[in-house]
Amino acid sequence: MIKACYIDLETTSINIDFKKDGIWQIFGLLVVDGVEKESFNFKVKPFPDDIIMEESLAIGGVMKEDLRRFEAPPQVYQKLLRFLGKYVNKYNRSDKYHFIGYNAMFDYNRLRSFFEKNQDKFFGSWFYFPPLDVMNLVAWKFAEERRHFSSFKQMDVAKYLGIEIEESKLHDAEYDIALTREIVKIVMEGQK
Repeated sequence: MIKACYIDLETTSINIDFKKDGIWQIFGLLVVDGVEKESFNFKVKPFPDDIIMEESLAIGGVMKEDLRRFEAPPQVYQKLLRFLGKYVNKYNRSDKYHFIGYNAMFDYNRLRSFFEKNQDKFFGSWFYFPPLDVMNLVAWKFAEERRHFSSFKQMDVAKYLGIEIEESKLHDAEYDIALTREIVKIVMEGQK
């Protein structure tokens, strides 16, 4: 049985030191043996020490004032654990999700940091390491065609693969995961 969690985050900054980045949106899609089970979409306030850059917020169409209306991190963290616990027993070392995303390590590291900021060092009880990176999958699959890609940003890859893009929806974590799923279908299953 393969359990997967497609995850995308929207962050308050993009730092080399990911532990300083805040998260303002967490979207996840739980998939068991190829069947979509359910999803979660949380808007979360950053922690007080997180770096907030207005340029990063603007990418996702939010402003600092919006962050105040989002849920506190401990509340979102508890809700997230309830979702994850529906399909995985965190006490069973062989029962974990494959963490899947586009440029997955970016999200993986920041979500791990979110767990740690919530005093939880057991992120690895939920997810296998390493995460499965759809961007690397595309790079491997299309190595001979690489020179034809304008970039490896998700939008450009999706366009190259013939996926219709609604640019106004980009950088909404839910929409980005929908694109990621479409890219996986084309690359892994040959569907268009």
